[in-house]
Amino acid sequence: MNKNTLRPTIFDVAKKVKVSPAMVSRVLTGRGYVKKTKKELIQKTIEKMQFYPSAIAQNLRKQKTLTLGLYLCWPYSSVNFFLQNILIGILDGCTATKYQLLVTNLGERLDQLSPINRHKFFNDTRVDGILLLAPYLQQSKLYPILQPYMQRVMLVCAQNKYLNFVDSDQVHGIYQVVEFLVQQGYRRIGFLSGEISLVSNADTRFRGFKQAIKKFNLPWNASLRWKGSFNFNSGKEGASYLLGLKNPPTALIASNDALAAGAQEILKLKHLEKKIPLIGVDDHPLAGSRGLSTLKQPFQEIGRQSVFELIQLLQSSNQPLIHHLLPMELIHRETSLF
Repeated sequence: MNKNTLRPTIFDVAKKVKVSPAMVSRVLTGRGYVKKTKKELIQKTIEKMQFYPSAIAQNLRKQKTLTLGLYLCWPYSSVNFFLQNILIGILDGCTATKYQLLVTNLGERLDQLSPINRHKFFNDTRVDGILLLAPYLQQSKLYPILQPYMQRVMLVCAQNKYLNFVDSDQVHGIYQVVEFLVQQGYRRIGFLSGEISLVSNADTRFRGFKQAIKKFNLPWNASLRWKGSFNFNSGKEGASYLLGLKNPPTALIASNDALAAGAQEILKLKHLEKKIPLIGVDDHPLAGSRGLSTLKQPFQEIGRQSVFELIQLLQSSNQPLIHHLLPMELIHRETSLF
């Protein structure tokens, strides 16, 4: 409960019902599934606590802009599946909390911006706080860049132990994939990675893979990893390389679905699509159309939680670092069920 106004917030309602702010948001916006009994309980609690988002807005407006910034370091001119679904979640979160959203594309990698431009963007007085979506990051340079602004910045779909972030639990997700393959009797596993040391989640996924390999005591050497890019052609090249080894892998994990789709082409060409399991990451529509097994990322929920966590960060002067990891779901399709 806000001590200055004694008015309830979405976080107070969630705490009272013992659910997540995201679930309260789904009831408020009418978007997304909520079990009937839980929905009724949330609605009754909202009425009992006299929680109305418009009241929150009136109280916050005295000192704040009620605007969040979504800053993109997005090198593309189009909106893809990844960005579209995160944006839907962010807009849901803003609707639930009565915040406006200002979207700005910085157009390049964060570490390529000049110090003057960085200062200008991250001290923007038009917004109370910033959601930063920057898939291409130099991780070693990220903390020094963001450290002066970390009390108003939330990383979205990226992880850095020194900064606030909301992301999928990439490490545990990859662990689930390796565990499944081991349970099916596969122990020599090849890994097709994205741009390691450039793309944040490429690093995180490979780290999860190495931890799982060690945990299950699986055979491993550097030749079982393809260092590629997050695209179809790299998947084809990587699968050709791995399957051409003198002692090739008996199962493949691709760091995203585009890589997996490329690898699938090579498996089919070699008539191995029913012998070597293949699992990607993301659950891109491409995966569903091609029957690719995948590790699903909850992009919309990441977007919603990023808004709630950023507001929580802004409301506290001594908030500890926020590291919010959301579970991933292993979805089995044709490439792992045989």
